[in-house]
Amino acid sequence: MATGAKKKSKSLSTILEELDRPIYECKWSEVQNGLKKISKKKPVPPAVLSFLKAIEKLENIVTTGTRDVHSQTLGEVEKLLKESLDASSSSEDSNLVQTLIKIKQGQVAWMRDERRLSLSLFPQINSARVDNAPLHTSKVFMECSLYTGLCIETLHSNDKEKYGQAIVAYEECLRLALEITQLSKTSNLNLHPAVFSAIRTVLQRGPLLCMKTENPLRAVGFFRRVLMIKEEFIQTQVRHICVTSITVCLLFLVSARSYSPITFSLNVFSPQQLEEETLLVANIAKSFLGSLEDTKIEDASAIFDILTLAFVDARLPGLLVQTLEESMVFTSAGNHLWLQFALSLVNNKLYQQAEAVFYECVRLSPTDPHVILTASKFVLETCKKPELSIQWLQRRLRSFAGHYLEPALYYTLGEAQATVSDNEITFLKRQQLRKESLVSFEKAASLDPANVQYVFRYSVQLAVSRDVPTAMERVNYALTLSHDHPGCLHLLLLLLTAKKQYSEALKICELALAQDPNNISLLKTKVFLQTIVHGPQTALQSCKKLLKICQSLYSESELLGEGGVADQASLSDFQLKNVEREEVNFTMSPEIASDAGSSHFSISTSPASLNPVALVACQAWCTIAEVFLRSERYSDASRCVHEAQSLAPYIPIVSITNGNVLEAQKQHQLALDQYNNALVLKPYDTTALTCIGRLLHLTGKQGLAEKSLRDSLAVDRQNHETWYWLGKVLSSQGEHETAVDCYKKSLQCEALAPLRRYESVLQSDSML
Repeated sequence: MATGAKKKSKSLSTILEELDRPIYECKWSEVQNGLKKISKKKPVPPAVLSFLKAIEKLENIVTTGTRDVHSQTLGEVEKLLKESLDASSSSEDSNLVQTLIKIKQGQVAWMRDERRLSLSLFPQINSARVDNAPLHTSKVFMECSLYTGLCIETLHSNDKEKYGQAIVAYEECLRLALEITQLSKTSNLNLHPAVFSAIRTVLQRGPLLCMKTENPLRAVGFFRRVLMIKEEFIQTQVRHICVTSITVCLLFLVSARSYSPITFSLNVFSPQQLEEETLLVANIAKSFLGSLEDTKIEDASAIFDILTLAFVDARLPGLLVQTLEESMVFTSAGNHLWLQFALSLVNNKLYQQAEAVFYECVRLSPTDPHVILTASKFVLETCKKPELSIQWLQRRLRSFAGHYLEPALYYTLGEAQATVSDNEITFLKRQQLRKESLVSFEKAASLDPANVQYVFRYSVQLAVSRDVPTAMERVNYALTLSHDHPGCLHLLLLLLTAKKQYSEALKICELALAQDPNNISLLKTKVFLQTIVHGPQTALQSCKKLLKICQSLYSESELLGEGGVADQASLSDFQLKNVEREEVNFTMSPEIASDAGSSHFSISTSPASLNPVALVACQAWCTIAEVFLRSERYSDASRCVHEAQSLAPYIPIVSITNGNVLEAQKQHQLALDQYNNALVLKPYDTTALTCIGRLLHLTGKQGLAEKSLRDSLAVDRQNHETWYWLGKVLSSQGEHETAVDCYKKSLQCEALAPLRRYESVLQSDSML
């Protein structure tokens, strides 16, 4: 080469690569020193000098944030960029040079609020041309993608098709920003503020557009990309944003029941199931609490609150329990989370764990009436621990005076006391507990007199206490609040039966059944009333209705055999299949058989597998057996008992009914065995004790009969039949004066005795 030949200048891409670090870190003195070193070897193109001067001025404007004051500087930047663009045509890499210059011109137009001009200057998104580019070049293309998305979103609001283009730009911006973040960390460089700002902006705008275009899965992708970056490469604040936001997206995904796992990831964050990703998010929420000094517990609690709503809405109790259990690790003092955790365990039928959590709820929030009420109702209704419910309520009721939940608290206390009284075997203790529950129900009804349920339950307790006039008054008042309340109507008709006004009671019973035709408890009462008023033959018509309801219950609970209700034409052949023996076929009486349809029951006789529907059907068969028994149709009564035994042989009413049928057939020893079986199943059952005393008296065993009857009176002194048979036993023993007193007591109790126990009105549900 000739000595005087000109040195060939370096290309822009080469210079940018050599000066990449100081340009990226905005160390302009180092850039100038680098240019001097380069110029000694090869001349620096004018386009490069103009471009770097423009970048320096532009970075200063962005850094100071005073672009309005520096409008003159923006003009200088534009001039320098134009000069650089004009001089770049002769460059070896003119395409790259011109692209970078136009991106910077577009950024200047954006800063002047010239959105359309800015968008026209930005090139099409093409990730291939920036692969393995220097940091600063990648940052320029990152800014290009960001401003492209912002311009499209601003110029084309409510245009879902254009929103798709903006989302693509945001996704490319995030990809480049995360690459720059990782490269900066591995090169021991400080992250440029523009990169962090771009990530924050993209995480705000991109997922929002995805939700607007009804694509929550794509929104999740934004946050997943950030969470898949190694924790030391990304700022904790950014991860905080991602964790908080991804839970909102998960809410939509869970509700929509659509989920796509991550297909590939080198990072530990690569879940393949919704449950796994949720728990990973929960763990990240815990981790940033230890990293951020200004992070509050409530920030993380909000994440779990959102997830709770999502899983409740999607009916995923198992996942809800896991998520709330995770939250307990770092929010042990979060009382509302403890209550949510307990309720989620209840919903997942983890009752033992739920009870332990409710203990903690009561300990943490002893002055919160909502917590006390919820916990008390749970241990009463689910755990069957009324004593614990009473203990929690009585300790704190006085401190809740005036609170809007006070009536509900007294009502729950009354229910717990009534439950304890029903389980008490000592008459005096039971009476005391009944008085206490009566006071509680009265307090609830007086605090909220417009609540028909409170007034109704108070009326029931008055009736149980044999205060029939006051009970009648209160139930009539309850009916003024709700004229068609089935429970109130049922109680009213039972109070009328206590006054021996059976015809009036039957009319009210039919009125109540018109409001609630599938109420089995009401229908049983109608059967007994029809037996007294019109005779057993008429009552059999209602028995058919009982069977139809039971059949529908079996169909709904999928307890029928294969084929369900096979033949609606006739029930003349009732097939009963027992798991322990062959099928038994028999012909029912025409009254029950007609119009009821054919059924094929296949029910396990194990007590552990007893279904509530089977219990309902069993009680219905026992009721029908009693009707047949009153009409002296013993064979039909036996068949009904056989049906009841096949459904639920381990309940006292089945053994007692079977004993009544056998006693009517003069099979005294077999009948006595059945009554004793009932006592084994339920010790101190007053009905069984009375039946045993009656049968022993009829068979001449007066001493044993007296003991059995007195045992029954020790539990219930209001049973008029027990007093009557005790009088018979004493009379046969020559104790006539004492027998007369027993007869008088029997008449007194019988004058206030309803046709059925008053507690039966509480079985208002169709399944009871």
